[in-house]
Amino acid sequence: MSRRPPFLVWRFILVDVWRLLLLTTAVLVTVLSFAAAVRFLADGRLGPIETVRFMLLAMPPMLQYALPFAAGFGATLAYHRWASDNEITACHAAGIGHRSILVPVAMSGLLLGGVILSLQNVIIPRFLRSMEQLVTRDAAKFIISAIDRKEAVKMGDTLVYADLVRTYPDSSDGKWQQLYLKGVLMVKLKKDQSIDVEISAEEADVWLIRELAAVNPDLAREGAVETESVTRVIVKPRNVRVRNVGQQEGSQLEYTVMSQVIPNAFNDDPKYLTWGELNELDKDPDRINIIQTRRAHLAANVTERLVTERINQELASRGEAQLVDRYGQPLVLRAGRIEWSTRVNNWWTIEPREVGGVVEVERTLEDGRKLIQSSPGALMQTQMITQTPNPTGPAQPPVTLRLSLTEAKTIQSAGSRSPLPRAVPPTPESPDRAPGGVLKEFVIEGANLAFDPAPAVAKLSSPDLLAKADELIAVRGKDEFVEKPRNELRRRIADLRLEILSKQHERLASSFACLVMIVTGAVMALRLRGKLPLTVYLWAFFPALATIMTISAGQQMTHHNGPVGLLLLWGGVTGLIAYTYLQYRRVVRN
Repeated sequence: MSRRPPFLVWRFILVDVWRLLLLTTAVLVTVLSFAAAVRFLADGRLGPIETVRFMLLAMPPMLQYALPFAAGFGATLAYHRWASDNEITACHAAGIGHRSILVPVAMSGLLLGGVILSLQNVIIPRFLRSMEQLVTRDAAKFIISAIDRKEAVKMGDTLVYADLVRTYPDSSDGKWQQLYLKGVLMVKLKKDQSIDVEISAEEADVWLIRELAAVNPDLAREGAVETESVTRVIVKPRNVRVRNVGQQEGSQLEYTVMSQVIPNAFNDDPKYLTWGELNELDKDPDRINIIQTRRAHLAANVTERLVTERINQELASRGEAQLVDRYGQPLVLRAGRIEWSTRVNNWWTIEPREVGGVVEVERTLEDGRKLIQSSPGALMQTQMITQTPNPTGPAQPPVTLRLSLTEAKTIQSAGSRSPLPRAVPPTPESPDRAPGGVLKEFVIEGANLAFDPAPAVAKLSSPDLLAKADELIAVRGKDEFVEKPRNELRRRIADLRLEILSKQHERLASSFACLVMIVTGAVMALRLRGKLPLTVYLWAFFPALATIMTISAGQQMTHHNGPVGLLLLWGGVTGLIAYTYLQYRRVVRN
């Protein structure tokens, strides 16, 4: 005859465990939420009412830390009371075994593990994004409070100091905010956080603009609607002096402009993505900004190589290369070849077709006339643009050409066989004119190939772009200009996938550890029923704490060293299971 499950005993145990669990969870979550909010309150980013809202938003994320320890604490106290009051002994006398007595905490552990897994993979990322928006939505308040405390405002790799800050009256109907700074010092940092450039100014205007930026820059160019709200900070100092570190004197500039988007850490850290988003990111790494930045860098360098090779091919085959200027007007370069200059840094030398010959640039003006500038010596510079100032605006070409012709002379105008008169006004690109109608330097900015390869390269995914870079290197040989961004992109993608793997296993291990921790608390209460409750809990708390620490350390080891770190990550959980089982065997034996 089978024995009926002791539902009445289970019900009373569950009531005791969950009463203590919920009370402990409420206290821990409140304390942890306040600890998370107090830093922003002290920095002036949040007011009193916003701090309360921040605490409410922080409570669901804090549950992932509070629930396991609260469950272990509640199970320890509840089972210790049952054991010390001899109620467990009475259950044994009635034929209820140890395994049956532990069923309520095992069921509770399964439920709590599922709750934590759901929180980490679905709910917490959304609350974290709401917390971030609450902190960064009023960037003006953050800047003002930092300057009032005589602290630096960090904007990307630049630190901004000021002696005084004031707000302008809002004349934009909330479209932007404007600040006035006096006694400004901007410090640009290197990658190692050492000072690179110092920019000082008597005063500066600051605009803070809320704008929609596409989560995926490619989607923005295609008119997609997958966007998020960001804050763009534009700083325009006046009477600027720039000094590079190591130089005695600085150079005086009339003006300079710095534009910076306040970074969204929640968008660039896989830690704040749901399980589904992590899987999608593993398949398509281009969804995250940090990969997009490296991909844009490699795409620009690959495009530069394709552009220069195409120009050389056209010059070799036809003696001229078809270009367009910044306004889309036809531009023809007539020369023999271009060659990387060993005399002028970051420039290509444009060689004539024959010794003693000239380089010609034919331009088509708006009225249809064609002007030809002839020069005995010319240079070409490729200018790289890896991102647009406004992600929602029109995309800029990643590579543009800057042509510089020295001692340039206008020799022909379409429709006229005679040279142009000397009184022809200088072009906007090159206002510097020498006597006799010869330009000291004729410069064309923003030129590009008539058949620009950039759009095709920009559409390539990271794997396809890496394959394109490998193909280019195989043809050209060793090329650090392409190899360096290629290796960096490949390293970043591998690092991202390891981080995704580590985060997913961390979430699974944390939820499973919650099940083990609550059972450990109950077993230790039965094992040490003659000890004080706090002493009993410490015997369960320290092994549980060691488990959480090994899970965190294993996650970091997996991220940096690969799947071998999973041994440490799951080793802590396995160790806690072994510890609990050994203690349970001693309870049964006694």
